[in-house]
Amino acid sequence: AFLTRALRFLPQEISRQVLADGCHVERSPAAHLAALQDLTEIRALLQAAQAQPPASLAPAIERMASALRVLRHGDGGLALFNGSREEIPALIDLTLTQAGRGGRGVSAMTEGGFQRLQAGRSVVILDCGVPPPPGTDRLSHAGTLSMEMSVGRPHGATVQIQTRDGSIAIADVATAYAGSQNGDVDLERITQVAEVGTIGGNISIRESKGRMDLNSAGGSVIAENVRSAEDSDAFEASTVSGEIELTQVSHALLNVRTTTGNMLLTGPLASGGRYGINTMSGNVTLALPADASFQLNAKISGGDIITDFPLTLLGQSVSTVPAVRAPRVPRNPRSAPGTPSAPGGPGAQGTAGAQEAPAAPEAPTTRAPVSPRTPAPAGSPTAAAPVVIVNADRKVTITTPGETVTVKVKPTTVDSVVRVGPILVNPHTLRRISAICGTGDATISVASFSGTLHLQKN
Repeated sequence: AFLTRALRFLPQEISRQVLADGCHVERSPAAHLAALQDLTEIRALLQAAQAQPPASLAPAIERMASALRVLRHGDGGLALFNGSREEIPALIDLTLTQAGRGGRGVSAMTEGGFQRLQAGRSVVILDCGVPPPPGTDRLSHAGTLSMEMSVGRPHGATVQIQTRDGSIAIADVATAYAGSQNGDVDLERITQVAEVGTIGGNISIRESKGRMDLNSAGGSVIAENVRSAEDSDAFEASTVSGEIELTQVSHALLNVRTTTGNMLLTGPLASGGRYGINTMSGNVTLALPADASFQLNAKISGGDIITDFPLTLLGQSVSTVPAVRAPRVPRNPRSAPGTPSAPGGPGAQGTAGAQEAPAAPEAPTTRAPVSPRTPAPAGSPTAAAPVVIVNADRKVTITTPGETVTVKVKPTTVDSVVRVGPILVNPHTLRRISAICGTGDATISVASFSGTLHLQKN
């Protein structure tokens, strides 16, 4: 009974969904492929059950197979109209094989509204049709008069594409130049140079090598498994508000910039590599191997530095005023609470001793005394002894009148050493901090106004 009822409704649905030129009524290549798969499977099941298929089934499959060939690019993928995706070429080939004999494909589908132009390896597919009728427009986009173009790729080719709103996909070429106002740009297997610019679109690049220059204003930049082809190759990426996410990018020269977007860099550092990271308010996360060795040079204003790595803080200075060094912090302030530090004027040199975390759960707070000195001229910054607090949770806070700098070290790094350099009293100024982990094989330079820098063990 169920089979009889299904066979009664099947011709009606074929007539409603398959147009005379073989295009599916939704005008979506992805929906077209799915409908053709359903029809070929229905035919196979009816043959296995030795049931008579409707007379309209075989012609519909043949027309749809011919139309599907019109909607394929030279690499075997589908056109991306009306919510489609490229799909796997092998899956499309299998569907066409199951569909059986079909024409090579027409160049125009008058009812479906698609036109195809081909010259050699170059293919252009145009959407010239009206939107599908109500009830079949779930995947419909406002894409009338949109187009897609694909070009066959000889070895070592250079491709340059510029669009306004359309998306761009380039793969298997030596050099790619791409620009779009609002469309996304997707690059794969570039071997020499990639230069991409977009205003509102996202940029992604995978499995590529060479010099990379990726710029987006409002979109994100994502790179995965990208390396240099020559030692001089640099990786540069910038956004205004978009995210930057780099995974296994092994260039020794890397510069990334953003205004408000966050950054995530995952993977090992190149030996001798130089990494430049600039942000105004975005957070920066560096997910590095546990054995990473680097020197950190940071310019920060209001953000924190959170580290899973044992850092030795080499020194710090204020870049906006002449350096005035603070008096020396006693190595063990608790042993001589009333002893003043060595006298010295504004030009006196001093160093800060190492402060180890106490074994007790709550570490005492010790304020180093300030040595007498000649009053500083009016308007000049005054150096004062810092207050160094090492808590049981390994959070080190260095406080001077007017500002506080915090370095947080997770409990897993209980043997870390934090050395505090001279502190300058100058509220609301940009501070330069230098620290080292291991032997400092790579150099990481970070400039951040208010974002948080997280050095994370991966």
